[in-house]
Amino acid sequence: MLLWDPGEIARLLLALLLVVLCARLLGAVAVRLSLPALLGELLAGVLLGPTCLGALALPGWAALFPGEGPRAEILDLLARLALLIFLIGAGVEVELDRVARQWRVALAVSAAGIAIPFGLGFGAGVLDPAAVGWEVGADPFHFALFLGTSLAITALPVIARTLMQLNLYRSDLGMIVMSAAVLDDLVGWILFGLVVALVVTPEESVLPIPARLILTLGFTAAVLTLGRRLNFAALHALTRRTRRSGPVFAYILAAGLLAAACSTALGAGPMLGAFLAGAAASGSAAADHRVFARLHALVAKLCAPLFFGSIGLRVDFATSFDPSLVATILALACAGKIVGCGGAALASRTPPREAWALGFAMNSRGAMEIALALQALRYGLAGPRLFVALVVMAFVTSALAVLALRILVGRRPHRRLLDDLRAEGFVPELAATDAESAIRALADAAGRAAGVDPAALAHAVIQREHLAPTGAGEEVAVPHARIAGLAAPVVAIGLSRSGIDFGGPDGTLARIVVLIVTPDPDAGVQVELIADARALRSPSLRERVVRAERFSELRAALLGT
Repeated sequence: MLLWDPGEIARLLLALLLVVLCARLLGAVAVRLSLPALLGELLAGVLLGPTCLGALALPGWAALFPGEGPRAEILDLLARLALLIFLIGAGVEVELDRVARQWRVALAVSAAGIAIPFGLGFGAGVLDPAAVGWEVGADPFHFALFLGTSLAITALPVIARTLMQLNLYRSDLGMIVMSAAVLDDLVGWILFGLVVALVVTPEESVLPIPARLILTLGFTAAVLTLGRRLNFAALHALTRRTRRSGPVFAYILAAGLLAAACSTALGAGPMLGAFLAGAAASGSAAADHRVFARLHALVAKLCAPLFFGSIGLRVDFATSFDPSLVATILALACAGKIVGCGGAALASRTPPREAWALGFAMNSRGAMEIALALQALRYGLAGPRLFVALVVMAFVTSALAVLALRILVGRRPHRRLLDDLRAEGFVPELAATDAESAIRALADAAGRAAGVDPAALAHAVIQREHLAPTGAGEEVAVPHARIAGLAAPVVAIGLSRSGIDFGGPDGTLARIVVLIVTPDPDAGVQVELIADARALRSPSLRERVVRAERFSELRAALLGT
């Protein structure tokens, strides 16, 4: 068979190698420019595909990247498998417990971030479908549903990595953004699963449409409730039998592929099942950070480059680029998310700078939008022009989110810990063995020094700690809170020789604990102080601080003298 011809296999492997290497290289360049790696990976496919090198008709190029045939189908199949693993990893980012802790503001922001973009997209698809990319042959109602769904979705992985880059992931703003993004992604993928259930052909699913819709909703509920409990039990049993992360890692992948097969059989497509399976595994105490680190490494180093690098091989972006359509889709997308989420945050009494930062962050579509658009292209819901417009929109909104967050809340710190740290607020020997005791000891020292009730400080910080742990990793923790009516920020630093568990993402115990309490309306100061505190994760600075026995030594270490 042609499929097993040695020459065909060699060309397939060479094509895979070129796609992954080029995507990794340009992805690294994008990261160096403080942009999401996704943008470079997409550009790699555009360069390798019919838009650039393919248009030059170079000798042998068509043989490497054929538009059709067995090798093209295998390359497409491998890219789809990479997409499923990517979505399992994206689902793992969904910390459902985080939503429960921040449900009031997150629910308001998420509801607005879904309803307003969906309404804009659905309304435009109904009122003037030709202006927003509808093509003859697609069902107008199904198209309008898809367009609304595509504008409602948010790129959770891109947002998470952007917040991490800016040291905002575990800040109050980061908690709200991630909680709202979790809800948006869950609802968005459920909506898309329902849309797919409407449009799949009888050959793909023999179930009638009402049954597909009911089963899709039931499947979603089952995976996120009973499935999550079964997942946690299975993961706990695995970790009791072995301390190695390999079996747990393999189980999460297997569960994701099984869920993808189930959702496909129900007529909702494989992507919904893969994403839900990842979400059902997130938050398990049994699957420690090493397991998720391995999954994220697989996604970042292989699956994402392969999938996003192959996007540009499918469509000629030059011939399918419609400036009017791109501008329309981009305007609808930005108006729906930025105004919807930012306005909802303002209505929830979030400080203005943080509210608009939240709106821009939620506007990031990134990888999730592209994955959805590709499936829409497959099911005939979108043509090449709309597909290109959605990819460009995902590209622009992701870059815009990074830029806006840097301007609004990610500025270089202007306020430093030493501006608010007094000698009495330094505790060189923390006797505490747990997070709450450490917080009380630091609140007592800082409160007495600043003339503020220590009990009120401790209560506010402990309540905030219950929402999400404040371990920053690298043996540093930054418990913090806001208190209305506080005249000025209160800062304390404590050192623990044995280390205290503050739930750091890397599993390390905190030897340096920085307590920060700021006035409620002054959100910018808290962000600046937390950023300065997180700088203590630098190995050389951390060791100098840990060795400090007097305030003068601590001050010299922080000043770098």
